[in-house]
Amino acid sequence: MPALWNRQKIWLIVVGFTLCSFAFSQRINSIGILALVAFFLVDKNLLQKISKPLDAKLLVPFIGFFFIYFIFYLFSEKDNDAFQAMFIKMSFLLLPLLFYYESFFTASNEQKLMQWFSVLLCISFAYSIGHSMYKYYFLGVDPSIYGVFNRMSISEGIMHPGYFSNFFMFAFLWHYYHSSRHRLFFMSAFIVILLLLLSRIVLLFFILFIFWQIFNWILSTSKPILSALLIGMATLLISAGLYQLKTVKYRVDETIAGLRQTDKNVAYSAATASRKVAYEEEFKLCLDKPLFGYGLGNANQALQQGLHASGFKTLAENMHAHNQFFNTWLQTGIIGLAWLVVFLLTLIIRSIKNANVLAFWFTILVTMNLVTDDMLEIQAGIVFFVLIWSLYIIARPNRAN
Repeated sequence: MPALWNRQKIWLIVVGFTLCSFAFSQRINSIGILALVAFFLVDKNLLQKISKPLDAKLLVPFIGFFFIYFIFYLFSEKDNDAFQAMFIKMSFLLLPLLFYYESFFTASNEQKLMQWFSVLLCISFAYSIGHSMYKYYFLGVDPSIYGVFNRMSISEGIMHPGYFSNFFMFAFLWHYYHSSRHRLFFMSAFIVILLLLLSRIVLLFFILFIFWQIFNWILSTSKPILSALLIGMATLLISAGLYQLKTVKYRVDETIAGLRQTDKNVAYSAATASRKVAYEEEFKLCLDKPLFGYGLGNANQALQQGLHASGFKTLAENMHAHNQFFNTWLQTGIIGLAWLVVFLLTLIIRSIKNANVLAFWFTILVTMNLVTDDMLEIQAGIVFFVLIWSLYIIARPNRAN
C-alpha cells in the first residue's frame, strides 16, 4: 500500500477531479464519488480508521436526511421516480462519512484544489463563449454580439446559467477570504462572468454579501453617517448604469412582468410567472396532505395534476416544483421539511461556532437556491453542495483538532 504522502496525493487528485468536473459537466461527478469510495476502502488501515467514534453532532444532520428518504422509499411505490429520489440522496450518507474519516484537507491541499477549480472554471467559460460565438455569430441567421452574450446562449455549451453561476460564486467567495495566487484576477473575472450569466438568485446573494461587507466597513469608520450616504449614492449610480445594459434591463423587466402575469396560458419558459403559479399550487397541495405528503418521487406528478385541475394546462405539461422546501414537503411530508430546515440551521450555527465564514456564506447561498429551485433532486446539485459542506463543515474541523 502506498505511503501516507502517496495516499494524500491520490486523495487530492480524486477530490480535485470530483470538484473540477463541475466546471465542464453535471454528470461525470458520480465517477468521482465512486473513486472516493474505492480510495477509502483500499486503505490497509481501514478497520483502525473506522473504529474512530462517530461525532453525532457533525454527521446526524447529513445522514438523517438520507434515511428519511430511505424510510419513505420503503413505504412508497417502488417505481423509478421513487428510487431515483432516494438513490441520489446517497451523497448525504457517503460524502460526510468519507471526509469524516480522511484527514487530508490541509491548507496546502485546499489551495491546490481551489486553484485548479478556478482555472478550469475560467477555461470552461472561455469554451462557452467560443461555442456561443460559433453558433450564434458565425452560423447565426441574424448574427449579433447581443445574441452571443445572451445568458442562455453562453450557458448552452456547458449547463444552465443558474447552476453554472453557483460554481463561480463559491470560487469568488473562496478567493475573497484567502490570499491566493492571482486572487484579484480570479475575483474580477468571476464578477464579470456572474454579471453575464445573470442568475437572479446568485446576483441577489452577491448584493447581500456586498452590502454586508459595506455595512461592517461603515461601522468601522469614524463618520458612519457620511460614509453611508456616499455608499448609498454610489449604489444608486451603479444600479442605474447597470440597468442601461440591455441584458440586465431585459432580466429586470421580465421579472416584474412575470410577477404581474395571471394568464392561465402561462408558459414554462416564463420563469417568474411559472414559479409564482407553481408555488401557489404547491402550497395548496401541501395543506391537503401535510403529514406524509404524496410519496417519494411524486412531487412533480402531484404538482402537474394540480395545475391541470386549476386550469394551467400548458404549464402542467412539464412543470416541476422549483422549490426544494415544497418538493421535500410534497414527498416526505412535514417530517422531511422539518429535517431540511433544521439541517440548514445546524450548518449555519456550526459554521458560526467554528468561525468558518466561508461555510456560513456558502450555506446562505445554498438556502437561497433552494427557495427557487429543487436542486437537491438533481445529482449535480446534491454532489456539489454536499461535497463543499463535507470539506468545510466536517473535514476542516477535523484538521483544526
